[in-house]
Amino acid sequence: MSKILKRLAQIELNQTFIEAFDLPATLIQIQADLHPGQLDFVNDHTTQILGVSAGYGAGKTRALCAKAVSLAAANQGFIGLVMEPTGPLIRDIWQNDFDDFLESYSIPYTFRASPLPEYVLHLPLGDTKILCRSFENWQRCIGINAAWCLCDELDTVMPAIANKAFPKILGRLRAGNIRQFAVASTPEGFRWMFNTFASEDALTRTDRKLIKMRTQDNPHLPPFARPSSIAARRAVSNSVPCPFLALLIHALTAG
Repeated sequence: MSKILKRLAQIELNQTFIEAFDLPATLIQIQADLHPGQLDFVNDHTTQILGVSAGYGAGKTRALCAKAVSLAAANQGFIGLVMEPTGPLIRDIWQNDFDDFLESYSIPYTFRASPLPEYVLHLPLGDTKILCRSFENWQRCIGINAAWCLCDELDTVMPAIANKAFPKILGRLRAGNIRQFAVASTPEGFRWMFNTFASEDALTRTDRKLIKMRTQDNPHLPPFARPSSIAARRAVSNSVPCPFLALLIHALTAG
């Protein structure tokens, strides 16, 4: 009996927390914490196919987290999709970062790992589901009626898979108030990002837009990770007489 009472008390506590949640104030705070490139990405709710091209450390994943909350708030009660290149990356990258993001802004949510991972954001106008899927198993999205889809590092997906999956997933965005396909990726040559946003055909289309972000645009990046600091440390490593120490400094600044 005590277990039942504890469970009921926890449910009541959770409900109180949900009712006290201030979504407008939270969205304002999220926006205040973003740099200009991230803001351009998050605030664009009119472009059907939206992309962010950025280097390492530019804040792509945080931009995707903020975009997910923004689109969920605009489509309360409707389904959203978040896609990583592979299943393990959903767990290793997206879940860790999105959990931290939601908790840092005290956004009420629940998470279910099985049979496939999904979040439910408990928002004022209704629970809003975010399904987490992999591009390698994009067929699992067939049958879903979603409002929006966010993709991370799409250029690392094999072009044959990305090109086949993209129109199918775009066709699943048929619900909600704001329908949008948005992707953040580091460009990998003439692959999906180039063909979709920079090819001659893409440049003639009005349904898409590419936002570019640089690593140095991210003010939250630790000073030692900024390009100027990395270049300075590599210069030092080249002048260090001790081979082992020079190799250590180079290893710490690689990538």
